[in-house]
Amino acid sequence: MLRRPKLLLRGALLMADLMLGCVPILWAHAVTSVTGEHAVSAVELQAVDHAWAPQGAAQRFEVDSLCLGHGLIPAIKTAQLAGAKIRHDPALGGWVPVVKTDGSTDVAGLYLCGDGAGIRGADAAEIQGTLAGLRGASDLGAEGLAEEMRVLTRAHGERSSFRRAMTALSIPRSGMAQWSTAQTITCRCENLTRAEIEAEISAGATSTNAVKSGLRAGMGPCGGKFCQTAIAQMIASQTDCALGDIPPPTPRPPLRPVPVSAMSKGFDYDDLPIPKPAPL
Repeated sequence: MLRRPKLLLRGALLMADLMLGCVPILWAHAVTSVTGEHAVSAVELQAVDHAWAPQGAAQRFEVDSLCLGHGLIPAIKTAQLAGAKIRHDPALGGWVPVVKTDGSTDVAGLYLCGDGAGIRGADAAEIQGTLAGLRGASDLGAEGLAEEMRVLTRAHGERSSFRRAMTALSIPRSGMAQWSTAQTITCRCENLTRAEIEAEISAGATSTNAVKSGLRAGMGPCGGKFCQTAIAQMIASQTDCALGDIPPPTPRPPLRPVPVSAMSKGFDYDDLPIPKPAPL
């Protein structure tokens, strides 16, 4: 924080606003229960230990809204579909593409930057975007870019080191498994509970692709954005292996929900080259 005084000041001002507004701040606590029929009506918080496991009695708060955040996850599906290799790096948000600082990959003509290449923060993302553009220009024959790229590479390292330190604070820990129960909805789109997913894993589904095939977990509108990290953690826990040994499921287009109307416009069915039936 001392290397980023502007951010330190910004954080101090935010904390001051909360304190002046008499907003309670409960350090080392987690939301362990949410109740409500059609909308949230109450939450329960508990203190957590170093592994984030709940400790002691719960505190109940009547609320009409709830915001939760446990770090950021890179959006890597586009890179995967383009053929980029991936690796597991918790300090960058989990599974990330194998990409150099200048955005180049082992796929010819494919350059990646920003959060899709690993969570390093907005400043580092902007620098890497410039580097990727320069790398692409250089690969196309542009000259005289080496010095600018060297300066930007050093700046990118400085910005990235801060973000990696911040990300380390939000890497999920094993105690989080105790925040849910057997009846907790893990896959919202398919309405699958933790118990149903654990039963599928016990039956032999030891990969995210296997769970996806067996229960459709991750095949809904969100495309697995809300459930796949939890499912991977459950597989790792039940099979006693490292989270880095559980790769994400194979991505399938479309990567975002697309209405049928968007795919059906722009052509006339009568113009489609449909061959005549073969003679009997």
